[in-house]
Amino acid sequence: MANVKNKLNRINKCFDLPEGLITGEIFIELMANKQAVLEGKCSVLQYSDTQIKINTGNGTIEFFGANMCLDTLNKEGAMISGTIQKIEFS
Repeated sequence: MANVKNKLNRINKCFDLPEGLITGEIFIELMANKQAVLEGKCSVLQYSDTQIKINTGNGTIEFFGANMCLDTLNKEGAMISGTIQKIEFS
């Protein structure tokens, strides 16, 4: 298993990809406190206008704030908007 992970890490470096993208980890891009774009496989565990909880397979990410909205959810990832006040990883 370690050998496969080493090969995937070398591919990441060769193509100058974000670390962990090929190995199935979530890549998160924040636009100030207004939007979060998650790239990678994920699913929604909890959803309200003040909290969105995402399962990443490796753990969970919780977004807290006001007027929270799940704009997009598909096999490539998710897009969350609203006023993001706090993010927790577990």
